[in-house]
Amino acid sequence: MAETATLPAILVVDDDPLVIAETREVLAAFQDARMLAAHTLAEARQLLRRHRVMLAIIDLALPDGDGLELVAELSSDAGQAGRAPTRCLVRTVFDDDEQVLRALAAGAQGYLVKGEPVPITRQRLAAVLRGEPVVSPAIARRLLHELVGRGRVVSTAHGTSSSDDPLTTRERDVLTRIATGMTVIEVAEALGVSENTVKTHLKGVYRKLGVRTRVGVITAARDRGLL
Repeated sequence: MAETATLPAILVVDDDPLVIAETREVLAAFQDARMLAAHTLAEARQLLRRHRVMLAIIDLALPDGDGLELVAELSSDAGQAGRAPTRCLVRTVFDDDEQVLRALAAGAQGYLVKGEPVPITRQRLAAVLRGEPVVSPAIARRLLHELVGRGRVVSTAHGTSSSDDPLTTRERDVLTRIATGMTVIEVAEALGVSENTVKTHLKGVYRKLGVRTRVGVITAARDRGLL
């Protein structure tokens, strides 16, 4: 019993029993973790005090408040008292841009819209656990279009950027899409190139920015004004 209690937990905060059951099916593949379920913010806070939670999957509209309250609390507590940070993933029916931006500003590592097939949701959760930001494709496309509309992405197929920008135009195309949470496969489909081509451009971005992870490359790119 003690050994089971030491396993890291994935906390699901949702008041819909059907969603809880579906998420249990999604998480069945994660054998190194156990699932905890809470229907309210109060229940979630009690569980967080008693268990080591590596990932919290949080709905927004809960009976006793906004799920983003919990996201903000976990983000502010990250790394304190020697504890490993709890990653937060919002999973909800709301897909408007305002809610997405609020969630990301609160500290969420991803934003998924309910209703995706179980295998796809499982892939996205695995990505979050690896430290990668994830966003449902429909939301990612909207965010990308917004960036393009602001003139912050050059959409020509070839060529290099200015002397202040170390990245080629194609590398920036890949970077911008990765930053919105798209996978390598989704980027390849969007750009009409192979997955290997996307991986090659991404490696070039890593090398030029001096990083080794997706989270690192997004942070570095933002710090340098490339996103």
